[in-house]
Amino acid sequence: MADAFRFPIRVKPRARQNHVGGLWGADDDLVVSVQSPAVDGKANASVIKVLAEALDVLKADIEIIG
Repeated sequence: MADAFRFPIRVKPRARQNHVGGLWGADDDLVVSVQSPAVDGKANASVIKVLAEALDVLKADIEIIG
């Protein structure tokens, strides 16, 4: 994976709309807002979908680490 990179995100579950944008905290984590609740992996699945759309990559190319 020569083109792989990591970046910190801050997930906001149960948001009014899905959205990628904004910074949070001293480390400037990328804010990802999703409508799904943080239950049974629903928010994580939504984060992958929303990020894939925003970055124009396949959902399979995104992995949540920790």
